[in-house]
Amino acid sequence: MSIQLYQAQKIETLFSEMIGQILQERKEKGLFYTPSIIIPNPSYKNWLQAKIARKYSIAYNFRYMGLEESFFYLYKQLGQETELVEELPLQVSQIKVLLVAALTIHLEKQPVTEELQVFWQYLYLNGKKRQDYSIRLWQLATRIARYFREYEYHSTQSRKLIYLWIRENWQSVGSEREWENAQAYLYRVVFAKGKILSQFNQFLYKQKYQEHKSLYILAKKYAKRLSEKQEPQEKETIYIFAMQNYSSFHFQVLRNLAKFYQFKVYLRSFAAESEQEKGNFFYQCAKAKRNSLLLIGEQRLFWLKEKIQGNHLLARLQRWDNQKNLGRQDSSIQVFSAPGIYREVETVYHSILYNLEQNPKLQLQQISIYTSDIKAYKAAIKGVFARGKEKLPYTIQDANVKSESIYSKAILSLHLLVGDLFW
Repeated sequence: MSIQLYQAQKIETLFSEMIGQILQERKEKGLFYTPSIIIPNPSYKNWLQAKIARKYSIAYNFRYMGLEESFFYLYKQLGQETELVEELPLQVSQIKVLLVAALTIHLEKQPVTEELQVFWQYLYLNGKKRQDYSIRLWQLATRIARYFREYEYHSTQSRKLIYLWIRENWQSVGSEREWENAQAYLYRVVFAKGKILSQFNQFLYKQKYQEHKSLYILAKKYAKRLSEKQEPQEKETIYIFAMQNYSSFHFQVLRNLAKFYQFKVYLRSFAAESEQEKGNFFYQCAKAKRNSLLLIGEQRLFWLKEKIQGNHLLARLQRWDNQKNLGRQDSSIQVFSAPGIYREVETVYHSILYNLEQNPKLQLQQISIYTSDIKAYKAAIKGVFARGKEKLPYTIQDANVKSESIYSKAILSLHLLVGDLFW
């Protein structure tokens, strides 16, 4: 099979397996064989180079590549580029710059189009740029650029949607139509034919530089050309080390390239050893990951054996899990992710309301909220708990009269004035 998956909970176990296979291949193919290692996480690249050098005295003749960079390198190795000027995938940082240009140009035009009103209100106040306009503009472009890339990464539906945005008369009818129409307008003025990206590429073409295209469009273009190419009898082995964040787009590209290359993918999984025992806690935790790996298609999966060592929390949980299976969902510990402090507090607020509704015997004095830094959370707690639709009484234990009471601050200030040399 052209895709082999290796899973282990320790990065060192994955390293030992991969380097053993590379050294074996180097013995077979000769001293000048150059293995290609794809490393999605840049921090692992430094770790891997240092680890190889420390173990084998010198790390020589290795080709290291990032995930997306490697896909297009592999496409080009198959001789698929035919254009006079070679095309490159558009990076998030480049999308960011194009969005800054689009926002600057179209928000300065009067009157501002209806679709961009939501951005106008965020960046302008009383018809003038806000004091922190530059910071807001860059943050807004950063967030939207990430959204555009995520839409390309994930489901087919989201990819179809963003290409519908190219149409001039497209309008959303959903509950979030204001925000969606604003994104669609920006996508159109950047990516539509003859707009900002096209103008930028025309300039690059004249200067004999490489043109840039949308990531998904470029991958689709290469894949179409590959469909007619014959599968080679002998395939080059490509190693993908410590792959963590993957999407349907990445798996789709892997499936297309697997016809011409042998992929060995090394995945870190905290539950790798326990996943083989159906019904236990770690097996249930890893269900979403197992389902996502099915998107790769035909594959061969290897579990790398490891001993559960140490007395850290994960090791203790695994030892306990090997002896006991969970019969039902245990909700005593729940983990949530939030984009910021305010949303985090809102989640807690709604969770308290829900639990009070579900359990009539539950009292507010039985509920405690712990934070890493109460000073950082104090304003958000006041804003959410005191101004919500259902106000919840609360007390902040670490607060004192000196910091909370305006009256006490005034009295202390008067005392300071009395003792001041001015008198």
